[in-house]
Formats: sequence, structure tokens, C-alpha cells
Amino acid sequence: MTYLISVIIPIYNGENVIKNSINSLINQTIKFENIEVLLIDDNSTDNSLDIIKSFSKKYENIKVIHLNKNYGTPGNPRNVGMKKASTNYIMFLDQDDYYLNDMCKTLYDKIEKEKVDFVSCLYCFNTEKNMESAKLYANFLEKYGSELKINNIHKLPELFEVTNPHSSMVWNKIYNKLFLLKNNIKFPKKCLAEDMDFNVQCFLNGNFILLNNYIGYYYITHDSSVSHTPTEKNLYKLLCGFKMIFEYLNNKKYKIPKIISEEIVFWTMLFLNNKLSIEKQKELLKTSKSFYTNFNLNNKRIHNSSFGTSIQNIFIKIFSSNIYISIIITKFYQLFKINKIYNKILSSNEINTKLEDK
Repeated sequence: MTYLISVIIPIYNGENVIKNSINSLINQTIKFENIEVLLIDDNSTDNSLDIIKSFSKKYENIKVIHLNKNYGTPGNPRNVGMKKASTNYIMFLDQDDYYLNDMCKTLYDKIEKEKVDFVSCLYCFNTEKNMESAKLYANFLEKYGSELKINNIHKLPELFEVTNPHSSMVWNKIYNKLFLLKNNIKFPKKCLAEDMDFNVQCFLNGNFILLNNYIGYYYITHDSSVSHTPTEKNLYKLLCGFKMIFEYLNNKKYKIPKIISEEIVFWTMLFLNNKLSIEKQKELLKTSKSFYTNFNLNNKRIHNSSFGTSIQNIFIKIFSSNIYISIIITKFYQLFKINKIYNKILSSNEINTKLEDK
């Protein structure tokens, strides 16, 4: 059987969500039989493997690959999926998210017609599947029009300088497999921030189209995801990802863009919630020191002069200056439950440092 698109879904303990994700593919207007579905089970410990095997028995275009080792990030399962993909075009879907019904057809038709390396669309998000209360990621590139075709990133450096839905996510895109192979683009196996690392390579090497008026993906937000959990492993994995991104950009002689240097903001706010010993905090802060030198306080989020951003910049300045003061601030942050106060301020003012209402 010849398929048009290969959709890769990394799965780990997704027994409660994976059925909805797969059903969103079954309902695609491009017709499900045209989609090769690669379900990569990353050594789940729940009933995920049994569930996806039941789907593969029912549909011949659903293929299950079970990994005997878990890496703790989606990078390795996605790499495995890319190797197994039999089509010219690759898409990614997370186990707890959804494609809107015409996403595959819309992106496939565009990349086939224009012969670009990848195409990106908008996405909406919510804590549940509810279109009426869904939000959109702030997109300050829409001023360039409903569709933007770029054959060299240097012609649109603003892509990496302003908050937008196209820069970091991989699941709102369709990629030409030959382009990925030619440029040896793959995900880091053991690092977080793996989406950003992958896309930096794509944007610096490819020609692409940004769809600024089409929403194709529904992202379910939750704070329990791996990258939002401040364990020692996750904090180190994020720094690992940042290091790979910064090294790649430096090798390409491309200055560290604002939205990438701002990743240290996310890491800082995550660190403030850690429950580690003082010694482990010290080691983490020593490891992170070089990343703070790449963050300039004048390098704030453009278009966002909110109170929340101002608070973040204060923390960044402290973390940039002294490890021991940073640890003390972290203790006070937790002791006085500043995170709850901070989140309440954000909520009451309808502020989010990266997202805005539809």
C-alpha cells in the first residue's frame, strides 16, 4: 500500500488519551487510508501498548513499534518513526492532542503544490477539547499576510525574534522527508527542548511556508508534562537541549535569537519550583551559568511589557549574578508561595508570557 503522509506519534503511558488522538487521524478529510500511522511505544508501563496493538489489528495502515528502553523524552521515538516512515512527507502528533479534520489535507496539498521543505500552520490550545473556549498562540508574523513563503531565514530574521506559533513546535508542520535526510536533521535522544532544536535546523537549512490564517492543530495544555516538571533530570535535560541549540547556531555563525535566549526564562521559572537539596541546586546553577550570559535583559519579549514579564526579568537578573542568592530567593519563593501569587496576578490580568486569547 502506498501512502501520502506518515504521521508519527510517540507514546508513553497514554492509555487515557491515545484513542482520541488516533481517532482524529481516522476522521481526516484526506481519507485515513492515505495516512501511514506510526505508533512508537516508548516502553510504556500502563496499557498503552495493548490499546495501540488493538488499533493496528483493525487498520493495516497503523503500525506499532515497541521500544525496550525509555529515554524520557519524545526525541528517540520520533527518530525511530522517521526511519520507518515509507512516504515522502512526515508529520508529528502528540499522544494527548488532536488534528483538526482537514489538517493533513491542507498541509499535504500545500507542500505538494509549492515543493517546499516544510509547511507550518497555526494551532489552538486549551486544557480540554473545547473549541469555544480555545485560545490561539500570539502570532506577530500575521502582519506579513495570510501566507508567507521564505527561501532563506535571513530574509525573515524576525521569525526568531518575536513570539509566534511557527518557531518551536514540530506537530503543526509537514516536512519533506528527503530534506530531513539530506541535512541529517533529527531529534536529540536524551534532551528536552527537542522541538526547538529540530526546528532551528529546519529553519536554517530549508525553504518553507507559514500559514498565518489556518488553524490545524489542537494542543491540550497541562502542567504535568515532562518539560513542566522541575525534577533534577528534567532541569538537566533542558540545559542539554539548550546547549545543542546554542552550539548549532554558533557553528552556523547565526546570532542567538531572542526567543531562543528566552528559553532560560522558562528554565528559571521551573527551577524556582524545584525540591532539590542545596548542593544539587548549586550544581544545576553552575551548569546553567553560561546560558545566562546569552540572555540580555534588553532581550525581553517584544510586544509584551506585562507585569509578569517584569517579574521574570527580576528573577533573571538575580540568577545571572550570584548562585547563593539564587538559592535563597528560591527558598523564599517556595516558602511564601510566591508562585501562587504570581500565577494569580497573571490570571487576573489575563496575562500569559507566551500566549494570548483568540
